[in-house]
Amino acid sequence: MTNPAASPDDLNSRMRQIWEEVLKAPIGADETFFALGGDSLSATRIVTRVRERLGISLSVLDVFDAPTLSEFSALARSVPIPVD
Repeated sequence: MTNPAASPDDLNSRMRQIWEEVLKAPIGADETFFALGGDSLSATRIVTRVRERLGISLSVLDVFDAPTLSEFSALARSVPIPVD
């Protein structure tokens, strides 16, 4: 089963908020994490907040593999949900 976020737009909005908090800059959907000044510490902060706020487990490497907000959000929607 994949992540049933309320809607793609809602997930994108929540992801944007997290990225903007961490990177301290407005984020365009196709701007790269690195062009916005992202580094490994920022990536760690992003995945931690995504896990805490959205319950989606991603790794720091996922930020590097999906370096735009739109790619990262799409990846988050495809993450299987753990079954309790």
